[in-house]
Order: sequence, then C-alpha cells, then structure tokens
Amino acid sequence: FGLLCADMNAQQFSTRNDFNGAMGNDEMGWTVVRIDSGYWITQGCEDTLNNFARLGFTFVDDDGNATERVSYGRDSLSCDAGWAGGQSAMPGVGLSICSGAYDGTRYSALLWLFSAELDSLGAQEIFPATNDNSLGRMVRSDEETISAAGGVWHGSELGQVFLSTFDILGNP
Repeated sequence: FGLLCADMNAQQFSTRNDFNGAMGNDEMGWTVVRIDSGYWITQGCEDTLNNFARLGFTFVDDDGNATERVSYGRDSLSCDAGWAGGQSAMPGVGLSICSGAYDGTRYSALLWLFSAELDSLGAQEIFPATNDNSLGRMVRSDEETISAAGGVWHGSELGQVFLSTFDILGNP
C-alpha cells in the first residue's frame, strides 16, 4: 500500500461580505462553483432585525480577489440558499440553484437560474398550485437537463421528498 503526496500551492483569502449591513449573523459560505474565470461562492445570511434571510454571491477570481458581490431577498421575502453543495454550474448558461423563498406565511421551493454574471434569469416555483410548504435543497445540471430535489410538508405533518426535472431553460 503506497501513499502519493503532492506538493500543492493553496491560496488563502478571508473576506467578510456583508450583504445586509451587519444586521444579522455572519454570512455562511454554502457552495463554491467553478466557472471559466474564477469561482462563485453562494452565501446565506440572516437579517435578525427583520427575521428574513438573504441569498448572496461573491465572485472570487483565480488570484483570490473578491471582485463582485450580489444578493437577493428583501424585508418581506426571505431567500434560502438550499443545502451546502446544492448548487450547480450549467455549461454555457451560468448557475442553477434549488432553494426556497419564505414570504412570512409559506415556504416555496424554487428552481432559480442565473447567468454566468449572476443576473437572475428567472425562478420557477416547483409547487405553485398548493398551500403546502416546500424547500429546495439540491440541484444538478448538464447540457440538457436540470434535476432538483427537496422536501414538501403540510402543516406540522412529516414531509415527503420531491425530485423534479426541467430543461436547461427551467421549463418542467
């Protein structure tokens, strides 16, 4: 049994990107997605004054410089980042996330598509015709298909798992 060791150069960087004016807990990095010119880091943060979360992204170039930041959410709409590792790069398109939104009364699972520059290309509510709560947790995509998974529950009842597939434009 042999062990192969490689000499690797790791870059260190540490930047706190405050998407909500320091009104909540520190941001948490959920996922790092590699694209051609660097990395998109998906982050979540809590606004403790308004009890809503924001979904934030930071672009880090190959030299470790945080060059761009963007966030989504507002006082009356909480945006969830899904689970760690739950986002996926979409070849030639950008990034897909299966996450959730909370408007104060109901959790809704969303398939959210972004360009490589993280402009929102739109969100598809996965269960639009129900009052049940749902949260998206993970997505995987290739050149043709997006597969999204999460959970659905009614009131305080135990939930069920869902798996949904979409074309690369987010159509069911």
